[in-house]
Amino acid sequence: MDGRPVGFGVLAGLAVLTRLDLVVFLVPLALSSAALRRRLPTAVGVAAAVSLPWFAWSWWVFGSAIPDTFAIKTVQRSFGPWTFGNGPLLYLERDALATWVAFAPALAGVLALAVWGVARLKGRGALRAELAPAVALGVAGIAYYAVYMLLRVPPYQWYYVPVLVALSTSLCVLIGAGLRGNRVWRRAVALPAVALVALLVIGNGVADVRGGVPWRVPVIFGNWATPGDYAQAGKGLGDRIGAATVVSPGEIGTLAYFCQCSIVDAFADRGSAVPLIEARLAAAGPAVGALLDLNYRRLDRNRPPRPAQYRLVWEPGPADGPDQWQTWSPASGVGRLRLEALPPG
Repeated sequence: MDGRPVGFGVLAGLAVLTRLDLVVFLVPLALSSAALRRRLPTAVGVAAAVSLPWFAWSWWVFGSAIPDTFAIKTVQRSFGPWTFGNGPLLYLERDALATWVAFAPALAGVLALAVWGVARLKGRGALRAELAPAVALGVAGIAYYAVYMLLRVPPYQWYYVPVLVALSTSLCVLIGAGLRGNRVWRRAVALPAVALVALLVIGNGVADVRGGVPWRVPVIFGNWATPGDYAQAGKGLGDRIGAATVVSPGEIGTLAYFCQCSIVDAFADRGSAVPLIEARLAAAGPAVGALLDLNYRRLDRNRPPRPAQYRLVWEPGPADGPDQWQTWSPASGVGRLRLEALPPG
């Protein structure tokens, strides 16, 4: 989209509709192009025309322009001592090989950006126009990591994907630029690049097949149960409660699909999300608090949670009684989903 402000604006608008936090990538990418910088108002105007109608509708009708997940996830803060900042250490503790394979290209991307920056400062490398977006993408990946650290959210593994993709892509482009450079750059880049690729190919192969194929679960897995266990429990739960409403144990998707019943949590029931939104507003500083207060100005704060007749609880240990379904996962071992009745009201 270099030099095409309308096209860039359309993609930028679609990007923030997909994930609002992708704006962290859009700004550096737009500024990395001289042609886009000259026509930045056009690009911004088109992006606003694409995205603002939905945000305005959401604010007016649903009581929030942004997803409630912002409040829900930032209230969660951490998994015990593990936050987004130190989260890679959690996955390193669980599965060192898979974590190294996942993060190595991103770490190498940070190193490549540092080398490029030093070369620029010493006047030994020019930022050719075709390299500017790749450098901006890598810098945005680092900025994205910093933003999520400041948000203080738990280390859900998919939160790291934009960082890994951005820095890995930046690395690939910078390696290619080095291999097209003079003899000194080619020699400096070729051997480390070949060694990194070889290690990644070997590491990926071992990490992917060591547990057998086809996979029962993804290589990096954090759920309490496998999809098969959740499917079996969901079918049993549906037969047991029928049309009643049950409070989620914390993981809901596969259970709800196979139960075909009403499983609710803060993501599925707006009334259950209101206390978390209020807690986020109470914890916000003056600037963020003012923005969140404006965002939730039309929120129905009196909306009660949906009445539920049951609660499903996950616990470690094997099933040992009625209304229990045994589960297993590599992250949590043997556990059980236990159904308990809630008092009326």
